Amino acid sequence: MLNPRRRQASSGGFHPACALAPPSRVIAHSSVVSVTLSEVWRVGDYSGGEYLFRDEGTRYALVMIDLKNASRAELIALIVSQHETIARQERVIAAQQEQIVALEATVAQLTTRVGELLAALAAIRDEPPGGTGRSQRMPGLKPAPTKARPPKQPRKGRGQQFVRQRMEPTVRVFHAVEYCPTCSVLLIGGSVKRTREVIEVPLVPAVVTEHVSLERCCPHCHTRHTPAVALTGEVVGRQRFGVGLVSLIATMREEGRLPIATIQCGCPLGSMATFHAVSVSVGAIVGMLRQVARAGGPAVEAIRAEIRGSPVAHGNETGGCEDGVNGYVWTFCTPTAQYLTRGSRGGAMVDAVLGDEFAGVLVSDFYAGYAH
Repeated sequence: MLNPRRRQASSGGFHPACALAPPSRVIAHSSVVSVTLSEVWRVGDYSGGEYLFRDEGTRYALVMIDLKNASRAELIALIVSQHETIARQERVIAAQQEQIVALEATVAQLTTRVGELLAALAAIRDEPPGGTGRSQRMPGLKPAPTKARPPKQPRKGRGQQFVRQRMEPTVRVFHAVEYCPTCSVLLIGGSVKRTREVIEVPLVPAVVTEHVSLERCCPHCHTRHTPAVALTGEVVGRQRFGVGLVSLIATMREEGRLPIATIQCGCPLGSMATFHAVSVSVGAIVGMLRQVARAGGPAVEAIRAEIRGSPVAHGNETGGCEDGVNGYVWTFCTPTAQYLTRGSRGGAMVDAVLGDEFAGVLVSDFYAGYAH
């Protein structure tokens, strides 16, 4: 670490010898210039701050000494300073060696303690406490698989490609370069290079139509006439909600099983208020659903009659909660019809759906409610 380093002098050559010493103890002599003690330190700073190491706050700069022409006192001062530096470094190394020995002992103790704690933790987690026979592992924690999965095999190539079928476009937008970017000539015609399909559902607000009936007076007989407006295909009864809106709400309720509050305000799936900007009260939604139920009554009876007259019917029941009340949902179906109803789990539910005139085969599980 104390090997001398050479620095180039202003004359372009190299000094024949150089040594490393504290600036406070060496007066440098150069073959070009001769500087004082303070000037030696500034030269070391302005040349990039070249020094090799720090020791107890002392910076040892690279100082030029002409060993050939140096006096005996200068050489003795240099040797003494180097001996002092070596002694000081030996003391630092000895102290660091003591610290290393102490740290290694501490690391050994901590390693032993960590091993003891890991063994105790494994014993607490795996061994059954107090003879209960139950492990202390977290309930439901699945152990890691001990056997590695085999690597996945490459997919087998298909003889025929089954790509996604494109839909029939409702709008076509053509994109073409109008002018040649090279010579600015108008371009016409062209061939189809590629196509891209984009499917989008626009958020269209509801259409509110106000039907205004005008009364007109005949100028000849002076009679007044008002037209009789028939809105049979647009609205049912005297309500203000159209057939499409009522059908949408009934579908979301029965098929999507959405709560009424979700249908009303659009949280979190969104519907009337979010998608169509329509304010519908809870009472209005309930009234629509009851209206649809009354209108679909004959169709429901026709489905039940078809099941009763079928030679084979399948039946099953499952528990379910509706409006906070527990109950059972029953299903009876054939290859072409399905009937759903809700009630208790008693055998009377089977009689209410199939009736006394059912003479076919009922396929079900071994629940006693079917065997009567």
